[in-house]
Amino acid sequence: MSELDQEVFSEGLLNHTIFCLNFFPGYTQNLTNSGDILLPIGHYTIIDYSKARFRSTPRVIIYGLGSCIALILFDSLKKIGSMSHILLPSSENAMNINFPHKYADLSVKCLAYELISKGAYLKNIKAIIVGGSSIFNNVDIGISRDNIEVVKTHLAKLNLKIDREETGGKIGRTIIYKPFNNNTVSVKLTSEKDYRRLN
Repeated sequence: MSELDQEVFSEGLLNHTIFCLNFFPGYTQNLTNSGDILLPIGHYTIIDYSKARFRSTPRVIIYGLGSCIALILFDSLKKIGSMSHILLPSSENAMNINFPHKYADLSVKCLAYELISKGAYLKNIKAIIVGGSSIFNNVDIGISRDNIEVVKTHLAKLNLKIDREETGGKIGRTIIYKPFNNNTVSVKLTSEKDYRRLN
């Protein structure tokens, strides 16, 4: 761990890392027949693609992403990528936190911690955020907005740069993350026929 990473921990910016260590039920590595990883709400996955030890090159997919946020953190130099499926902005009023990646305030911290614990450097980690749409008119507009804002706030606290982003709107999305292919992200609105590469 670098001096910068140690400084981040000592300052308490990752003071919820205990959740990451205790709640592995949120870790998803279940592959479909095609080798893809389907990421449920509140779950996350980390792929170390520094060594070619996979029979396939799994993609991480979230279908029907509405007000939720798909958060991707990656270190392209260490070749480690990750994604979480965030439902709500804050864990403040949660009674039981069984899945920390369900909450934006915890997921950013935990995902960064997991990457660093596997060899990534904080200064090299970049973020991609997708989602936060209000598909039910005004019903979930507050949650959508807050999800986006809280994710960005906690990324800024860790000095993590947003590399790519597609958020907001009133239409749901499907996202495909390909860590093996230079961390390519493809997005398709429910109203669209084809996927678009997020640049």
